[in-house]
Amino acid sequence: MDIPFQLKFFKKLELYQYLKELDRSNSLEWKNERAILAWAADPDKHKDLGTAINSFFVVDSADSIGVALPETGTEKLTANNNIYCQNRLASLAVRGYAKWDSSHENNLKFTPEGFLMGEVINELRKRGEWRYWVTYNTVRIVFWMGALLVITEAIKSLWSIIKWLFRI
Repeated sequence: MDIPFQLKFFKKLELYQYLKELDRSNSLEWKNERAILAWAADPDKHKDLGTAINSFFVVDSADSIGVALPETGTEKLTANNNIYCQNRLASLAVRGYAKWDSSHENNLKFTPEGFLMGEVINELRKRGEWRYWVTYNTVRIVFWMGALLVITEAIKSLWSIIKWLFRI
């Protein structure tokens, strides 16, 4: 759903819709990417918004970020966890929520859309989903009612032209 004008309100609704699609997958990978985005957008946790993060940071801070690392038995495999976290960061880059830092190839910086998605995730967590659900469905209803109104007016105009042509 591309919106010709970039209002934050509509962009958040678009991100909410995409978030719901991703949440339906119910994959551990998306849950971890979601946790990273939520952490990045939280000003109490992510203080330096211009700094890049990497997989080593995510592994070391997994508990505070909320990332569930894959484990083998009771022992965490650091090398595998770094690869796993690097893949999660790469996924965020592919989705457009972050971009690779030009100064270091393994570092990632979040984009404005990534911060906005994290903001949506944090709002859902803090305030509940009902606000987005009501707003999203209200916009949909208003859109379809507007479309129905346009179609009705077009049919009325067409009918009046037909009546005039055939002098009914």
